[in-house]
Amino acid sequence: MNQNRLFAALRALKNGHRLVVVTTVLTYVSALWQPLAAALFVVRPTNHIVGDFSPVVVTQELGVNPTFTDLDAFLAAAGYTEAAVVHGLDDPPFVRGGWTVAPFDFPPQPKNATMTLDAQAVFVDTHCETLSPQLNRTADGSYDVTATRGSCVYGFRANTKDGDDAFGVSKLDNCSPNVEDRFKPVVFWFFTFDGPTASMVHCAPTIETHLVNVNVSLSTHLINTEPTKIKELTSNVTVGAPFNGLALNG
Repeated sequence: MNQNRLFAALRALKNGHRLVVVTTVLTYVSALWQPLAAALFVVRPTNHIVGDFSPVVVTQELGVNPTFTDLDAFLAAAGYTEAAVVHGLDDPPFVRGGWTVAPFDFPPQPKNATMTLDAQAVFVDTHCETLSPQLNRTADGSYDVTATRGSCVYGFRANTKDGDDAFGVSKLDNCSPNVEDRFKPVVFWFFTFDGPTASMVHCAPTIETHLVNVNVSLSTHLINTEPTKIKELTSNVTVGAPFNGLALNG
């Protein structure tokens, strides 16, 4: 027979069952304290705006480097990109996706906060897309591999004397005949005689400069989210010599 716990405690008290009475009383006390304990010990995140930040100092301006003499920076970036793909690394400071923000000094306080600011940034879009290659077997067992994108045609020969697998990257000369080689679209290709199978990826990068709103972490110095465009900027990166608004293909 089911009975209310309070009546059960009263009957237990009448019959001298003190252990049942004590247990019932402790149960009710615990139930009454539970809401109060939750209010005391649950930590709720609260936004707090600090108005005494140290000034944010931009350390570099957006533009073409006048003292550019070698490819060390590009080699370092390529190495980091490869390591990031293999090991799942985060983007480095001032970089998020295709965005690179002009570097600035972080304020010394507080360390467990985020900061938003407007900054100049460069956006590079690789515009890479997969092509559908056609394979034609030659008399000597090699393969002529071709692919088209619009009016652009690219092809290569996979020679049996070169081994079972082959890969490379080549510029597309017939797409932009009046453009310097360093700005022409490129094709990354791979071929294996196992199948045989071929794959080709066409890339025609573009570059833009913008004033953006950036949200960064003061503890990690990393950009938290994709920067938000405010307006497009004009600079010697996108207007005039030496790039004339074109992106390097290498």
